[in-house]
Amino acid sequence: MDILKRTIIVQSATGDINLEDPDPNMSAEEIRQFWLPTYPQLAQSEIEETLGDSGPVITFVRKVGTKGNSMLSLDDIDAGTGFENLRVMPVTTDEKGYGFSWFAR
Repeated sequence: MDILKRTIIVQSATGDINLEDPDPNMSAEEIRQFWLPTYPQLAQSEIEETLGDSGPVITFVRKVGTKGNSMLSLDDIDAGTGFENLRVMPVTTDEKGYGFSWFAR
C-alpha cells in the first residue's frame, strides 16, 4: 500500500514556501510548533487542510493584518471608553488629503 506524502505550504508575502514534513504522525498544530522558530509568521497564520492530487495538503495561510491601523473613532475618545488619553494629530498622506494618526498624550 502506498502512503500519500503530505505537502506543507507556508504562504508568505513573497510567495509560497514548501516545507518538509517533519513527521507523518504530527498534527497540523504540531507541525506549526515545529517550524515556528524558523518561520515566526506561523504564529499568526490559519491552518487549512485539504486533499490535493498527490495527497494531503496543510497550508498555513497568512492573515491580513491591520498593523498600525487603529479602528477608533473620535466618538470612542469622547465616550469615555478608556481612550481619553489619546489625541488625534493630522498627518499629510498625499496631495489629495489628510490621514490621521493616534498619539498618547
